Amino acid sequence: MKLYIRTFGCQQNVRDSEMAAGLLCAQGYVLTEDLTQADVIFINTCTVRDHAENKALSYIGRLKDLKKNNQQLRVIVCGCMPAQPEMAAKLREQFLQVDIIIRPDAIPKLPMMLQKSLRDNKRLVDIDEDYDWYEESPVVRGVSLKQRTDGDTVAELSGDKSEALVTIMRGCDNYCTFCIVPYVRGRERSRKAEDVIGEVQQAVADGYNRIMLLGQNVNAYRDGDVDFAVMLRRINTLDGDFTVRFMTSHPKDATMAMFQAIAECGKLEKSLHLPVQAGSTLVLTAMNRGYTRDEYLEKIQQLRALVPHIELTSDIIVGFPGETEEQFEETLSLVEAVRFNSLFTFMFSPRKGTPAADMENMIPTDVKKARFMRLLDVQKKVEESFDDTQ
Repeated sequence: MKLYIRTFGCQQNVRDSEMAAGLLCAQGYVLTEDLTQADVIFINTCTVRDHAENKALSYIGRLKDLKKNNQQLRVIVCGCMPAQPEMAAKLREQFLQVDIIIRPDAIPKLPMMLQKSLRDNKRLVDIDEDYDWYEESPVVRGVSLKQRTDGDTVAELSGDKSEALVTIMRGCDNYCTFCIVPYVRGRERSRKAEDVIGEVQQAVADGYNRIMLLGQNVNAYRDGDVDFAVMLRRINTLDGDFTVRFMTSHPKDATMAMFQAIAECGKLEKSLHLPVQAGSTLVLTAMNRGYTRDEYLEKIQQLRALVPHIELTSDIIVGFPGETEEQFEETLSLVEAVRFNSLFTFMFSPRKGTPAADMENMIPTDVKKARFMRLLDVQKKVEESFDDTQ
């Protein structure tokens, strides 16, 4: 029995695919990189942006002929798309080649649902909200980490042990007005500290020399008295030759205690991805980000005082509804002031089901494109200045 995995989206989705692989491989499935040889195709979807969603739907659509020629093939769709009721309905009604539709938190039910689908020859759907933790399920690491030129990942049997993904928390309580994550991933919930420590220890024992701690809002982690900074320090004391990094952090939860841990813990990589999203306080307020421009800049100053050569990266959205030219100029000036090592830049794209999708004063596409190019030019000059000093 052969299993093919296709993953769209972020590293959290990759981690979920590793878990699906672990559960199904325990049932006797073997991973394959040949789609045409698969008995089960597991597709892990992303819905953060229209582009990722459309790519997933296009890919699922292309499986129609494959399913037609092999009625025993089982196509499973998981991830953020099925967590949206309207998208789950679309998959069920328009994509008849899909046999099983499940939300991310239903992955532990996957073996049972697959057996039932094969036995009864039924299509199954499990999209009810149920946020019980499931990270203690078996994991096959590294099997879905083959990076394609288009940015997606597919199953690979390389045995690569360069990095172990360890989820420490799930969900988000921030409800940024542009973001769908809280609606498809649920509220914040953290793993037990001893379970996280145990998984890191096992990964190191298995030969992994880099640990990536994951969470939709990773630095909001808390288990009793163990907050994120304490967790970093505990991991730093573990035996073994390994390094640690983490993502994604939210600026409002970036504390001095976290900065001090980065500075003082030898196993922590001296890098931080801290998405600012915009440089104007008014735009940040409209985004419901929970901090001001000055507060963000103050935190960067505090961090650099402790870790002068830290590598900083960030996300920025251009053309948020109502963004004026003056407010966009504030974003440019923030980029020049902070001097990020690199940026992930996006033009605002309304996501159905978020408050920003219904806001007034949408920015015309040509204006967004022009601002986007100006932002790239400013960041390019920042990066070139780093090259000149090396």
